[in-house]
Amino acid sequence: MPRLVIALILALGVNVTQAQEKQSLAKPDPDDRPTKIWNRSGPLGETPKHVTDAYPLSDQQNKGKWVRFEPMSDEFEGKELDLNKWTVGMYWWKGRQPALFSDKNVTVSDGELHLTMRKEKLPTAAEKLGYKDYTSAALHTKVRSSYGYYEVKARPMNSGGSSSFWFQVEDTPGWLTEIDVFEIGGRAKGFERKYNMNLHVFRTPREKKHWSVGGVWEAPWRFADDYHVFGLDWTETEIRYYVDGVLVRSVENTHWHQPLFLIFDSETMPGWFGMPDDKDLPSTFSVEYVRAWKRSDVARPGSATLPPVPSGAKTDERAEMARTLVAQMASGRFDKATEPFDDTMKQVLPAAKLKQVWDGVIGQYGPLQRTTEARTETIQKYKAVFVTCEFQQGPLDVKVVFTSGNKVTGLFFTRDKPRG
Repeated sequence: MPRLVIALILALGVNVTQAQEKQSLAKPDPDDRPTKIWNRSGPLGETPKHVTDAYPLSDQQNKGKWVRFEPMSDEFEGKELDLNKWTVGMYWWKGRQPALFSDKNVTVSDGELHLTMRKEKLPTAAEKLGYKDYTSAALHTKVRSSYGYYEVKARPMNSGGSSSFWFQVEDTPGWLTEIDVFEIGGRAKGFERKYNMNLHVFRTPREKKHWSVGGVWEAPWRFADDYHVFGLDWTETEIRYYVDGVLVRSVENTHWHQPLFLIFDSETMPGWFGMPDDKDLPSTFSVEYVRAWKRSDVARPGSATLPPVPSGAKTDERAEMARTLVAQMASGRFDKATEPFDDTMKQVLPAAKLKQVWDGVIGQYGPLQRTTEARTETIQKYKAVFVTCEFQQGPLDVKVVFTSGNKVTGLFFTRDKPRG
């Protein structure tokens, strides 16, 4: 039976710091896999006409009510990479052997991002780690994100190396997932026209087992011959892949809800694409732009949607404070969330510990989707506000206890509302 570590830290003399949940919430069975999958067979047919850069190519009329998400958007118009948005390399991986990621292979010029693969001698230290004779390239965004629309205009390398656009590495405890928008072997024998897509699960809080749901669309042309527009529409219920604005694959979303880094890289794939022919190197994967959008009418994972106060209703100050506290935790602003804590709470639940508590909740119940109601009750001489929160795996009440001076003196999470 799953356990929920509950932050119940009250300056009321109540000595309770953990409780075991008596009923388990419905969670995806570890053996569940996506069953609703569609793959395009044959050519794209008529492609959408490009009218504006403001919206995805597949939705030029903006029916999805898209707003630009700037932290993951870049036109690469400067003379060098914008290091406010990007990190070169990957702190968790050095590349797929034998090619070693090299920072010098990531460049910006002529309004494009370039990731180059080379044949070159490697330092002895790298060879001792299993890397030899080849270097490749990688970079990822500074921020993580989840649901949204992500679009790139790119041309893969004209070699047997892999040109890839993908998402990975959440900071949610217990989870490790990956979304591969594409892995293209531009000149790999038998792969020149294949658009390879995949969804990976490496670890969940209930299962440490790698599995994936891959698919391929075969184009009537070689990908390395020209630039094309590639899109990913990532929602709570479905993940959709687009080429030149046309849907080529859809998969129900059973596990991919955690915010991830957006990644570009080039890799050697000896076990899949085979090794690139040395005469084709150096070769370069070029990206003209990456654009990201969020739906303006849908709550972002990790941020709370607070319902408006009805017209003419009297606003409860403590209720608004409690709702704001939940929103601050959901958006990662733990320093702000602890500002209204009283002295005892600040000592026993500083921002770092509050983050651990919140991460534990998210690890078991998934991202916060929205908050619905906030109601206030009197408990002895204290006021308690219950904020009903709808997480991906079910509802929880966040109970915030206030002193008469409106300082937060207690905080905990519970499944069941108290009965009056």
